[in-house]
Amino acid sequence: MSINLDDDKSINQAVVTKNNYTWDFLHFGGDFELREKYQVATVPTYFLINEQGGITKAFAEGPIEMERTFFNTLK
Repeated sequence: MSINLDDDKSINQAVVTKNNYTWDFLHFGGDFELREKYQVATVPTYFLINEQGGITKAFAEGPIEMERTFFNTLK
């Protein structure tokens, strides 16, 4: 799952469409608590988050590399 932090929600869909991403993209909806919880200081920042909401990998790779990491983890 990716969470888009752009102010303009339409940018989120444009990024997904342009890059043909196959996972869920959410928009943060102005919820700055989310940014604080995961200590997002710069954008983009990538995290691998487990099912319990804990950080498995902080400052992870970008989307293309993360997709490979994710699928390799499932093997």
